[in-house]
Amino acid sequence: MNALVENSEHWQSLWERFIDGDKKAFALIYEDNIDGLFQYGSKLHPDESSVKDAIQEVFYDFYIKRKSIQKSHSIKFYLLLALKRNLIRKLQAERKQQVNNEEDDFYSEPETNPEYQTIKKESEKELEEKIKNALLKLPAKQKEAVYLRFDETLPYEEIAKILDISVESARTLVYRAIKTIKKILKTQGSIVLLTFFKKKQ
Repeated sequence: MNALVENSEHWQSLWERFIDGDKKAFALIYEDNIDGLFQYGSKLHPDESSVKDAIQEVFYDFYIKRKSIQKSHSIKFYLLLALKRNLIRKLQAERKQQVNNEEDDFYSEPETNPEYQTIKKESEKELEEKIKNALLKLPAKQKEAVYLRFDETLPYEEIAKILDISVESARTLVYRAIKTIKKILKTQGSIVLLTFFKKKQ
């Protein structure tokens, strides 16, 4: 979803229709979240087909269990968390070992990572490349926190739940990531990062 803030009335209505089994409401939820889920899943699992399978499983469970799902969080939050748990289970089964808390081994580094935009005196293309390279140097947890914050626009409370850390730790991860990027870019003063992990068309 591209909007920074969900329209509460719209999503409340959509949610109620979905709970009642409205397939059109379910289709709207699917279309609005599928791209973001695939992009996020691709950062957790290197195999594209496994990510696609996991997404279908998440949506299937989402529909089947719709009447028992608590509405304390956004639809996006529920789907992202469900996808992460699904993929971690897949990785555990595939690798037959416990998931490392830092999950460093579970993140792919595709050469064609999303593009980034920023405002700076340097040419946009050159700066985008620098930001891209800077992001690739971040620890896995920081990259995930930055993605959830700036691309999925989740609040820190939901980021903390997905990463299984405190809200303060989530804020610290994002702060340190931005600080590291600034240091790598050797930027003087403030730098405005307009878009992280921009979806490829």
